[in-house]
Amino acid sequence: MVSSYFKRLITPGAVPQFVVIIVSYLSILTIFLLDLVSGSEILLQVFYFFPLILISFHCERKALVIGAVVITFVLQVFMLLTYHMSVTSTIIEMSMVLWSDVLVASVSRYARANLKENLRRTTSEAAQSRQFGTHHDARIGTNQSEH
Repeated sequence: MVSSYFKRLITPGAVPQFVVIIVSYLSILTIFLLDLVSGSEILLQVFYFFPLILISFHCERKALVIGAVVITFVLQVFMLLTYHMSVTSTIIEMSMVLWSDVLVASVSRYARANLKENLRRTTSEAAQSRQFGTHHDARIGTNQSEH
């Protein structure tokens, strides 16, 4: 049961999009509220990555990913402004937050596209093997006829 749950988590689109959106936005809101309560004593910036990864990995529409990055960035900037840092430090932190949010979302999208292509290719090769009575030996990269 646990392995099937994790398999769904690491398969693009295996978790329904509406579930990902609801869970992720609730997580972002929870992280933000905990961030507000803890202030600069406990920095929770890194935890915003997890919902961003889920949305970027499981949601087909780019607009949902961009929206999540923007909302997360705005909440993180709000928190940075409450820390009473110097203007220079705040600007540097904001740029680091923006670039890290964009990087996390971009890498997750790339992983999604790569895994989907590999799944499509594997499925296509398996169908061809059944159709032509061959199997692919991945160790040596050759097709061999079945006996």
